[in-house]
Amino acid sequence: MRLGHRYKVPTAALIEALHIDRIPVYEEDVESGAAFAERTA
Repeated sequence: MRLGHRYKVPTAALIEALHIDRIPVYEEDVESGAAFAERTA
């Protein structure tokens, strides 16, 4: 979906369409992502 100058991909629908099993989410990855978001905001 196009939102202004960006595209947004409905991730859950994409994963289902590609027949990919659930993706594990690790606490370390969440923390790293939050730290990155804080630095770039």
